[in-house]
Amino acid sequence: VLGLYFGILLALGLYNLMVWLVTKDRNFLRYILFMLGNAMLQLNLFGILHYIVLYQAPLLMEASRTVIPALGFCAFISFSRHFLRLDVYCRWADWAFRGMFWASIGLIPAYLVWGNQLTIYAATLLGQGLAILAIPAGVMSLRRGFRPARFYLLAQGLFFFGGTLFVLTTLNCLPANNFNLYGFQFGAVCETLLIAFSLADQINIMQRERNRAQSDAIGAKETMLAALRATEKQLEARVQERTLQLEVALQLQRQQAEALQSTNGQLTNLNAEKNFILGIAAHDLKNPTSMIINF
Repeated sequence: VLGLYFGILLALGLYNLMVWLVTKDRNFLRYILFMLGNAMLQLNLFGILHYIVLYQAPLLMEASRTVIPALGFCAFISFSRHFLRLDVYCRWADWAFRGMFWASIGLIPAYLVWGNQLTIYAATLLGQGLAILAIPAGVMSLRRGFRPARFYLLAQGLFFFGGTLFVLTTLNCLPANNFNLYGFQFGAVCETLLIAFSLADQINIMQRERNRAQSDAIGAKETMLAALRATEKQLEARVQERTLQLEVALQLQRQQAEALQSTNGQLTNLNAEKNFILGIAAHDLKNPTSMIINF
């Protein structure tokens, strides 16, 4: 069961690592860190990490009982805050997760001061608080329109259910069968798979929004081109109309020039005729006038 559990985590981790390398979406990187923290928490819980890696380092073995849960809580908080967009959809849950993040960090110096006797109980309470807080945070994000939160909610519900079965079994409140003993792993695997589905759903939503934005951009561009074509036709019509008006004005100006030239020619002829008549009259009046003057 544990081999299958860690095999699923490894496969999902490698898959999401490849997706992160392609999409560069930091949520996948946070999800990988969350799965790594979950796997380390399980290894620490069942003593596998101590038996394989830390069996010759008793100090590290003791420290891992506090440090690994603290780091796992930090990874879970970081993923939940950014994936659910709590800074947008649920501010109070975002501040609560921030406070729990620093409380998780505080477990490490608390271990250095008081040891595991206090920090293990504090880590248990903190883990239960995170499991409980994640559900209303997901509900608020889902109510505000964030559709991938439905997978997150289902994942946290199954994880909380499996963890509750494991705790009640260890407290001898439930019979110690395989389902109850491995309920925590069952819930964790379901949580991991469902959160992977929620990430895929988020990518699909982002892709649809991107396609819709591209379609809107194409539609806006086509509308703009149609408006430009209509404006161009209007400008061409106005240019043709203005050109026709200019041609009419030029033709009228040409006619007026020809009329002025004709009138000028007529005036020149009349002036010459007037001078001719006045010359004749002056010549005819000269001799009689001179005789009168002599008399």
